[in-house]
Amino acid sequence: MRKITILTPTFNRSANLKNLFSSLVNQTSKDFSWLIIDDGSTDDTKKVVSEFKLRQPKFSIDYIYKVNGGKHRAMNASHPYIKTDWVMVVDSDDLLVENAIERITGYAKEWINDPNVGSLIFERSPERGAAPFVKFPDEISVNNRHRYFMDNKLSGDVLDVFKTDVFTSYPLPEFEDENFLSEGSLYYLISRKYKSVFYDVVLLVGDYVGDGLTKNILKKRFESAKGFAFDSGMYIEADTPLVFRFRKSLLFVAYGLISGAKLNSFLKTNWVVLLSLFPGMLLAKFITWTYRKGQ
Repeated sequence: MRKITILTPTFNRSANLKNLFSSLVNQTSKDFSWLIIDDGSTDDTKKVVSEFKLRQPKFSIDYIYKVNGGKHRAMNASHPYIKTDWVMVVDSDDLLVENAIERITGYAKEWINDPNVGSLIFERSPERGAAPFVKFPDEISVNNRHRYFMDNKLSGDVLDVFKTDVFTSYPLPEFEDENFLSEGSLYYLISRKYKSVFYDVVLLVGDYVGDGLTKNILKKRFESAKGFAFDSGMYIEADTPLVFRFRKSLLFVAYGLISGAKLNSFLKTNWVVLLSLFPGMLLAKFITWTYRKGQ
């Protein structure tokens, strides 16, 4: 059985998939499966994937089509199809460095039987040879992911490689009529039970494409306010530094109100949220005004 599944949720990104496919063909180790979850694409994604299969690469390719519902639903839909010990989410606009799989499988052997470790984490850079988005302060560190980022004031994208049983134990919530939810809540929930192993090495390359999810993040958040309020609510407890808790509490209140939550629903939370009520109300009005102005 292959050791790692590369999970790629995709939507109308067939051109990007070709570049990712090339980076997979060039891997020094082919000990992986590529699972593509097509989130309702209307371009030629299915045809492009069929062409990949005809080239008979030395790794398996599985293609699953589903009705469009957002990346988080595509990730949830992947769970029954992952048959390997480890899984990592690699977006269609990302590329793996040539020895990424070889290095990951080598590191993974050390931790596969450790019940306290849920994931391995590597650095990501915008292009080959560039500084990573997040530079880990230690060559190797075993830590709580949430605390490690908070304590070292780290922010940005990395490459998470999860044990499959851990990844599939935390399906992301799906809110009706909303198609966006940050993966941050998945990382946080896993970190409450499991530790991660951080490696100071870049294994993923990819900048944000102009038509991608990140560019439209403000619009996505407004139109998926329940999900963003849920995600912000992950960080309002005492395991998060106070300043960050206050920032997240503001967003928790603001997007909660935008999504239709009643003001009294915040009264049973904690004192940081209570202090955030009035400024959160003002922020909700400002976000709503900004969104409508941009329509």
